[in-house]
Amino acid sequence: MNLKKFFQHEILFLATPKSKLLLIGFLVGFVFIFLMVYAPFNMNSWAEELYLNYVLIGGAILLCSQFVLKPLFGLQNFKIYGLILWCFFELLLVTSSIYFFYSPDLNTFPEKLAEYYLTFKHVTLLMLGPYLLFVWYLGLQHKFSSFQELAQHPPSYDTKKEDEMLTLTGENNKVILAIKYDQLLYVKSSGNYLDIFYLKGNSPAKEVVRMSLKELEGKIKNPNIIKTHRSYIVNKTHIASFKRTRKGYALIVQNVPFEQLPVSSSYKNTFEDVLQLNMSH
Repeated sequence: MNLKKFFQHEILFLATPKSKLLLIGFLVGFVFIFLMVYAPFNMNSWAEELYLNYVLIGGAILLCSQFVLKPLFGLQNFKIYGLILWCFFELLLVTSSIYFFYSPDLNTFPEKLAEYYLTFKHVTLLMLGPYLLFVWYLGLQHKFSSFQELAQHPPSYDTKKEDEMLTLTGENNKVILAIKYDQLLYVKSSGNYLDIFYLKGNSPAKEVVRMSLKELEGKIKNPNIIKTHRSYIVNKTHIASFKRTRKGYALIVQNVPFEQLPVSSSYKNTFEDVLQLNMSH
């Protein structure tokens, strides 16, 4: 996987309230203990109650960021580059809040700028490493739980149920992925890779498979799976809503409310016909 592909990898495990609270709780606990034990940046000359004040301000800002600002901006799942940008945005929010409440009285703008930069540097050194490390830990935990679930409930490849299962094979006809059609949400093509979004329980999950969209189309045996764009295939049974755009439509799929999927002008008529057939039943 090249660097561009890595940064475009989507993170789905940070969207739940539990994951957000775990991240915030870890950061608050880690920073407070680190300040109390090591007192970095000559903080041993400060009043100790400031440690708790700084940590409480940081925790409050993170709660607001994760539970208020992200939904307000319509942000649910991030790609890796988006997560890094959002992390720095949160660092700036924490820095600005601490600076607002505890910056000394300074007369000139260069002095104020230098104080703000110093505060940002301290906040970044304290938070950035633990933040990214804990996200990495949550990712490992998410992968482990996925493997564990697959081991406990391996997919059945009963040929009688061939029409119920989308089975993708690799070299030597080895099965690399099998998904029930009713759990498939949509597929997005990224060059020679497919981002396959499906339901795992009640939550969306994603798998990246090396295959072209044309190859995948040849394997699909379910009429509910329709092509809406040269790069998208959608399960029409999971379409929650759609709206007309200048060139076609924009779809919202169930369980992925913050991702709009395109229906291009080339597939607009087919899409309308399929929906009309579906509505007439």
